[in-house]
Amino acid sequence: MKLLNGNLLKKGDIIGIFTPSWPGHSVLRDKYLLGLENLRGLGFKIKEGSVTVKHTNQGYRSGTPNERAEECMK
Repeated sequence: MKLLNGNLLKKGDIIGIFTPSWPGHSVLRDKYLLGLENLRGLGFKIKEGSVTVKHTNQGYRSGTPNERAEECMK
C-alpha cells in the first residue's frame, strides 16, 4: 500500500481509525471487527480514536461535534 507521500506501509506500522460521522463501528459491529481483524492479519497495528473505541453513537452520529473534532485532530 502506498501513502500520499510515496512511502509504503509495512508490517508493524500503526493504522489509526476514527469515526468522524456515521457510527458504522457500532451499527455494523461484526463488519467493523472483521475489518480490524483483516488489518491485523496483514501485520498492522491498530489505534482506535477516542470516540471510536467507546463504540457508542448519538443517533446518526458517532459522538458530539466536539468529541468528533477532537478525535479527528489526534
